[in-house]
Amino acid sequence: AGARRIAFDVDFSAKSSPDEDARLAAALRRAGRKVILPVFTQKASQAAQQGRFVAAEPLAPFRAYARLAVLNVFPSSDGLVRDLYRSGEIAGARYPSLSAALADVADDAGSGFAIDFGIDPATVPRLSFVDVLQGRFDPNVVAGKEIVVGSTAAELGDYFAVPARVTIPGPLLHILGYESLVQGRALQRLGPLPVLLLVALLVLILRMAFEKRSFRVGLYTAIGTCIALFVGPVLIQKYFPIQIDTVPLVLVVGLMPVAAMVNRVDRQSVS
Repeated sequence: AGARRIAFDVDFSAKSSPDEDARLAAALRRAGRKVILPVFTQKASQAAQQGRFVAAEPLAPFRAYARLAVLNVFPSSDGLVRDLYRSGEIAGARYPSLSAALADVADDAGSGFAIDFGIDPATVPRLSFVDVLQGRFDPNVVAGKEIVVGSTAAELGDYFAVPARVTIPGPLLHILGYESLVQGRALQRLGPLPVLLLVALLVLILRMAFEKRSFRVGLYTAIGTCIALFVGPVLIQKYFPIQIDTVPLVLVVGLMPVAAMVNRVDRQSVS
């Protein structure tokens, strides 16, 4: 139907029947390397596990006619998936991630990026696999587009917990990564040094507000600063692909009134 690229979020590392495998290999050959197949690591089988991970890659007849891309996703410590990588290493070989392969971006040594979850998954058109298989779809929906084939049914278990959206299916996660890259919305976090400088600046401003003015003025300044810390990063992220970690800044704002109160009590005790 004229798709520009077709990426599969489907494991092709196991054999089917010889006839079916030959048909798929022939279809891949006809596609002229427009197809992206996944490679990934997974835990070894229960019998041979012993904490080992093994590489899963498409069968050799499929690899000969397709591009390969890494499918692994790594949640943060709280279990939420926030980041993807531009590339990854599997069994000593480096491959682009599925999102990077679709977007056709440079490897960039496997650097990561934060997904922009402000991109609404509902804006991604979907086609039923059965409708495509039986030809019941408009080819214009597919022509010239990047297509991802994968499962979205909850019972198949390919779901990830993400910020703001609760859970989304694996194919949509990679699509949001792709959209983040092609839209220039691959978010980069503000580094620790700029955050440290902002913390020092906040301490200086709030200290002056509490020491040079009344406690009420200092408290109003802290409340206004706290509001700015919630609104400002949202506006910055809206117009620039920058993500600011506000937790240290909000902690400073919350602790400064307490520190100012303790300091005033100490001064009164001395006097």
